[in-house]
Amino acid sequence: MTLQRSLRPLRFHEALSDALQALEPGLWRWFSSDSYGKKYAETVKLELLRSTYRLPKESNEKLYAIGEEVAEAFQLNAPLTLYQAQEDGALNAGLVFVPSEIHVVLRGPVMQTLTDGEIRALFGHELAHHKLWTEASGKFRIAEALIEHVATHQGGAPSHVQSALRHRRWTEIYADRGSLVACDDLTIAVGCLVKMTTGVREVDPQAYLGQADEAIRAAAKPSEGTTHPDAFIRAFALKAWDGGEDDDVVRRLVEGVPEIDALDLVQQRALTRATQDLLELLLAPSWMRTEATLAHARRFFPDVTFAGSMQSFTLPDGGESVAEYLAYLLLDFGMADPEIEEVSLAYAAHLAAEIGVHPALAKIAKKDLRISASSYAELEKRGRELASQHREPSPAVALEASP
Repeated sequence: MTLQRSLRPLRFHEALSDALQALEPGLWRWFSSDSYGKKYAETVKLELLRSTYRLPKESNEKLYAIGEEVAEAFQLNAPLTLYQAQEDGALNAGLVFVPSEIHVVLRGPVMQTLTDGEIRALFGHELAHHKLWTEASGKFRIAEALIEHVATHQGGAPSHVQSALRHRRWTEIYADRGSLVACDDLTIAVGCLVKMTTGVREVDPQAYLGQADEAIRAAAKPSEGTTHPDAFIRAFALKAWDGGEDDDVVRRLVEGVPEIDALDLVQQRALTRATQDLLELLLAPSWMRTEATLAHARRFFPDVTFAGSMQSFTLPDGGESVAEYLAYLLLDFGMADPEIEEVSLAYAAHLAAEIGVHPALAKIAKKDLRISASSYAELEKRGRELASQHREPSPAVALEASP
């Protein structure tokens, strides 16, 4: 078997591991320590002995031969041991991770349900987990252990929970790619996925792909990220990858449109960078960098010196709540210094239009400041004039409160 496709860690894996190293250095050191690794390995090996039947290689030669062939193709130089779970349960399989060993547990009548090609796909999925956890000095395994720990802790923040959920989804999508790499046939990989998630012994992979595609594309809001069964998303993602499509469509299904109250750590970091960039743009004119506005900026970023270096801004991906957040940020700085408020607020209104959050700021101005539509339009016009003339402003716009 040769690998016709390249199996690489996904962008989310890279971004989350970078975020966790920066945000949780103490926990990162613990989960990467030899002490943790040794304790974890001892625990999972003991649990394997207690809860499974170790399948002898002598009486399961074909099963081992397929697994070892996939391991060799993935360049995993570790001994493979297979187990059957002792308790009854739904059809399933799982990798029990130990860095220098490969342990795969089967649950239910896996061997009686899957064809040889589907068994190869199953090993591709499970061994892809091992491949991911052992790459880059184990940093993706460390990230997985850390985020699962923090997300299930009593003090875990919503961003930790969102990060863990999305990490699981992306990891399954990565492992599904391993399934396709191992069997090199989309219908076989999807057939394995459907059988393992439904328990059905006879499936039509093409029909399932059509059903998944129809359900996802017919949804009123296909970008919400939680409106479809995970198996549909995984099948859709596998077909997209097989067809060479970009991950952005899949990303919307997995993560949804970013909203302020449901950001994961990766999205939080992206919004933090966007916040700093917007403040740099807002404070680009020298007349905007007053003692009051700079002091206010330091409340957001104490260690940043704002010198007006930013000349453009890219609106971050997000829904209405993200646009509203950016609009409130502009309004906040537009009113931070009463001595220049008449012109700074006009400039903020202009920037809102420039970066694409005009509707959000206009709505806020009407509701919170009771500015009429005509007065807001005049405010925005004055802001355009300030930006185009590149000169120091003179107070010229008085806000007209709506009755």
